[in-house]
Amino acid sequence: MAQISQYDHAEALVDGAHEAFGFHPGYRALHADGRIYRGAFRALPAARLYTRAVHLQGGLIPVSVRFSKGGGKPDAPFGATVGMATRFYLPNGRTTNLVMLSQLLFPARTPEDLLEIIALAAPDEPGGPLDKAALGPFLAGHPEVERLGNALSEVLDAAS
Repeated sequence: MAQISQYDHAEALVDGAHEAFGFHPGYRALHADGRIYRGAFRALPAARLYTRAVHLQGGLIPVSVRFSKGGGKPDAPFGATVGMATRFYLPNGRTTNLVMLSQLLFPARTPEDLLEIIALAAPDEPGGPLDKAALGPFLAGHPEVERLGNALSEVLDAAS
């Protein structure tokens, strides 16, 4: 069986997000609404004792930071999930990224699991409500996800 590339996963995830939240030209598929800020970052001197990462060696590194609300509807109110993505512009012309979510747990351990969740919970019509009841088979087959309980409901409520 041929291995699926990360790019195939990315395309499938974007397609799934468009199916779930509708297509909104000019906006990202997920974390559609956000604000970008520019700044500079300087790591504490002690950081270089723990890593060789260029951005943690003490030099002044230009950064951009994007704060966003979860979900794929740009006009939706803020919910439980907020994202923060920081891009460090390294002296050699390369970049490194740090991406974070405010939620404590994420319902998928692999890209394949996330694709399955998106497919199962897909609304009947693009932009319609997510079908949370359809997640039953996924949850039954993934006991490690059971501990999400209310956190999973909160994430899906914020996304719809």
